[in-house]
Amino acid sequence: MLSRHTLTVVLIVLTAALGSGRVLAVLPTAISYQGSLSDLGNPAQGPYDLQFQLYDAPAGGSAITGLVNAADVPVQGGVFTV
Repeated sequence: MLSRHTLTVVLIVLTAALGSGRVLAVLPTAISYQGSLSDLGNPAQGPYDLQFQLYDAPAGGSAITGLVNAADVPVQGGVFTV
């Protein structure tokens, strides 16, 4: 038979384990990104097909994601958000 103390510890551990799973399940898997785009030196306007890829360093890094395509992204005054 488990003592009251042991049972309490087991319940706390189980609650923590189950609770942490719920927290991880609601974390988003996408990010928002806003950037600027110019076309021949002027702010771009209209829909553009864009491609994105994340790297582990600002320059000379390695890709940490696959290529992500975003079709017909609206660009207004050179600004877009995906």
